[in-house]
Amino acid sequence: MDAVAYALVNQMKQKLKSSSLVWFYHGLVPSTNPYGIPRSCAVGSVGYIYVSGSDKHEFFAYDTIAGTFTPLPLPPVRRYSPYLFSYGNTVFLFGGAESDSNQKTKTLYAFDTVAKTWSQKTSAPFGLSAPTGTNQFTVGSTQYIISYENGVVYDLLAYHMDTDVWENKGPTPSLDSCFAFATGGKGYAGCSYATYVSSREFYEYDPATNAWTSKADVPNVHTRAITISTGGMGYVFGGIDLQKSTDTLQISKYDPSTNQWATIGSVLSIDDYTGSTFNVGNTGYKIGSPKNKTINAFYTNALGMVENDLNVALGWIAGQ
Repeated sequence: MDAVAYALVNQMKQKLKSSSLVWFYHGLVPSTNPYGIPRSCAVGSVGYIYVSGSDKHEFFAYDTIAGTFTPLPLPPVRRYSPYLFSYGNTVFLFGGAESDSNQKTKTLYAFDTVAKTWSQKTSAPFGLSAPTGTNQFTVGSTQYIISYENGVVYDLLAYHMDTDVWENKGPTPSLDSCFAFATGGKGYAGCSYATYVSSREFYEYDPATNAWTSKADVPNVHTRAITISTGGMGYVFGGIDLQKSTDTLQISKYDPSTNQWATIGSVLSIDDYTGSTFNVGNTGYKIGSPKNKTINAFYTNALGMVENDLNVALGWIAGQ
């Protein structure tokens, strides 16, 4: 029996070693807004989730260690589809549409996660509303937002979170409806839908030189996709091919050290691109669509999570 148990545990270890990613269900956001769009970011081990619909908004803290949700004070105004990002102990809520119109706002609010209070910061040069997917990225203390509206690319907006200063970094490549992420001190963006053509073009942005460089094409069309960056890699989830009016089901991984892409799996739901993501350490968390606000943790090293426990179990069985 011990030999059978040893073989089974060792087999489990080998399977985990060969797996490229693993999802773990973490619960359901306790929102009472069935069609509210989730936006999220993280401070330390806590994820902050803002849900806003046509008639109400909600703000939660999700403790990724305890697995608990805590309602938080609401921002001074309700914003539909704003940007949410963080720096230090502060969560920033920027832009979005006014609650009763499609007017894009340029106001910026900051939430102190220690004092649990909101304050207003410097407004942006112009108003924006966050699209589905992820078209923003963080490098150091600066938040970058690729701004576009109805197929017209404006500029790359930079907000210096440590000094409360906005800066216009100038035009970007054609990145309408793109995805974006950052890793290794660089920003990355791709899969635009300019001139009604789905593109797989992909670019790297260097904040030190304010320059964009073309990189390897993405293997799948991930227009309006959500992203996670962890372990020095960028991961792109689903999205849509607007030219063909089809959903993208693949997950693509980008390695900046080799400038290579790989398709590593499939999304949990075809409408994942309408959800949101945040990182805690090397673990990514994905919040589902407005209709299904489940939280799932994304691990790229499944063996690393349980390897010590499995080795202990193997040693105990071998000693029996």
